[in-house]
Amino acid sequence: MKRIAFAILVCALLLASCGVDKDKVADGTQTGDTAPAVTQSGNTEKDMKSLAAEAVSKITFSIELEELSADSAAYLYPGLPEGTECVIYSTGGAGAEELAVFRTGNVAELLKVIEDHREAQMTAYASYKPEDADKLENAVTVQNGEYTVFCVCADYDGVKEMLGELFE
Repeated sequence: MKRIAFAILVCALLLASCGVDKDKVADGTQTGDTAPAVTQSGNTEKDMKSLAAEAVSKITFSIELEELSADSAAYLYPGLPEGTECVIYSTGGAGAEELAVFRTGNVAELLKVIEDHREAQMTAYASYKPEDADKLENAVTVQNGEYTVFCVCADYDGVKEMLGELFE
């Protein structure tokens, strides 16, 4: 019964409408100091789709990830700051692994939204797929200027370094 409920939730996530204005970036702070697991990195001049695709190709995931439509972002990450752009790769509910690249002027609010998402996923996967709860517990967030990358995978130690290198 829990698997069916979870599958319905995932389908709803995928069909949800985002409403994120990709041409408008909200004003806000650009500090990652409010989230303790955030790593700061160097160069911010990277195309988001290229950055996400490169990261997905270099990270080992237990299940193949698929790029989600931007329409799914608002449901997966409720409360995204206005004007946030994003590229999200996910297992589509088959597991907790995901890679999300965000660009926003309001990084502090985005980091709160990411943490809320991580906690909600931990609750969902605790009984559904407990082996993924550890991946969520050790999820990696790398922040660079207006760019933030959130990654859930088993190789969290190697991912932090690799994601930092992508911005160099």
